[in-house]
Amino acid sequence: MTQFQSVFKHELAEYLEISQGTVSDGTLRSTRRTLFSFDSLLVAENADRVTETAINHWIRELQQINAPKTVSDKVSYLRKFLRYLQYKGYSVFMPACPKTSDSYVPYIFSDREIQTLLSCADSWANRHTDPKTRRTDMEFCMLLRMLLGCGFRLGEPLAARVKDINFRNGTILIRHAKNNKQRVVPMDRTLTEMLERYCIAMGIKTEPESCLFPAARGQEFSVSKGTFDFRFRNLLRETGLYVQEKSHSRGQCLHCFRHYFAIHSFAQAEKNGRPTDDSVPFLSVYLGHHDMDETEKYLKFSGDMFPEYTELFEDYAAGVFTEVAYEEK
Repeated sequence: MTQFQSVFKHELAEYLEISQGTVSDGTLRSTRRTLFSFDSLLVAENADRVTETAINHWIRELQQINAPKTVSDKVSYLRKFLRYLQYKGYSVFMPACPKTSDSYVPYIFSDREIQTLLSCADSWANRHTDPKTRRTDMEFCMLLRMLLGCGFRLGEPLAARVKDINFRNGTILIRHAKNNKQRVVPMDRTLTEMLERYCIAMGIKTEPESCLFPAARGQEFSVSKGTFDFRFRNLLRETGLYVQEKSHSRGQCLHCFRHYFAIHSFAQAEKNGRPTDDSVPFLSVYLGHHDMDETEKYLKFSGDMFPEYTELFEDYAAGVFTEVAYEEK
């Protein structure tokens, strides 16, 4: 295997070793390629420090052969290593992450829109008399509450089983999250009680191996993402809240609830007196991110939607977060 050759060869190797198991295999491969590229430049320039000149030279070389988004990603990987060097006591130049034109801005539902969506979804469960349709309506209503109350990725509650719920402690175990991680997610007491009543009504409370959202074909199978996505689109149209998708936007989807949860959690922590420097690490762990850079995209939103939060987020994010690829769902 190729070895690092620069003055920071030991630190580079240590950083990659520490990163194993904490990031996805794809991220680790990209990080390794980026660091070998930077190591080669340090060797070529016989550099014994990470200077602004060396960094800018490396970035210019990247820009000659890579697309802007690729350059931004590579600088992001390097910044993480440079933070590690700072932790080790080295004085290094920290480059700004080049901005790209594909900045993602999610659709954030207002509180009023959320209440409208929930009320309409609840009415479906009361309106339909067909047992199969009514059952799926109940599942959909419960799913919406879990996405809003815990900020889950859509696939996380769909993969959960009844045995993963601790009703006494109010937690749910997410076994197979992104990057092959597990985490225990605390739930609000009201949500826990609602979830318990739901399981009783669905007849799965005493069936530990049952999926939390079982499909009609059997408790061992979960309702598909597509089924709930289709229901959500119908819900948007029935409530009159549907908005045509814009450029650089995923549009309105169930994943938007994860953004809603993150923004309101961050703002609520600040209102309760918790320093922002403390709240973001907690939020990052709660959402199941492998680092706080991944949390940054959940603090992006249109300033005209929540003007009272804009200054709070911008003050904290300026110079802290790097640009990260939006790929999660």
